This record gives sequence, C-alpha cells and structure tokens, in this order.
Amino acid sequence: MTSRGVAGRTRLVMLAAAAALLALAASALAAGRDVPPPQVAFTSSPPAKLKVRGHGTATATWEFSADRTAMFTCKLTGHGLIAPCRSPVTY
Repeated sequence: MTSRGVAGRTRLVMLAAAAALLALAASALAAGRDVPPPQVAFTSSPPAKLKVRGHGTATATWEFSADRTAMFTCKLTGHGLIAPCRSPVTY
C-alpha cells in the first residue's frame, strides 16, 4: 500500500461491517426468522498518517470483532477483489 492508500481505510471498515450484516441477514432469511445483525467493533486501526518505508511502501492493520458468529470480507480500495478475511488484516 502506498501512503495514498490510507484514504481507503473508511471504505474497508464500512465494507467489513456491511459484509457481516449481509451474511447474517442471508442466514436469517434462509432460516425464516428475523434476527438482529451482530454488533461489529473495530478494536484497532492504523493511524491517519502512515510512515512510508523504503521503496515508498507502508502497511496498515485493522482488528475487528463481532458479538456473535459473523463472516467478514475485506478489500483495500483500488487493490484486488473482495475476499473473506479474519482479524487482524494487514495490507
């Protein structure tokens, strides 16, 4: 990730939360019952400004959890495809 990639942090956070909600909603519909979504918490995130290391690169790590079973998917804005992920996730 370049230092410009930090702007995607908000999108990653929102994407992970939305994916957890969608997964729960899909399982609730399949079971034919109304189940409230899990409470998702981001327990750690990178600073607003990252220190760029050699070759103009930096890494950023997010940690997240849910109050019950949830599946998360992650994607760094502008890089790769949405894929299942586990906490912590580093780009």
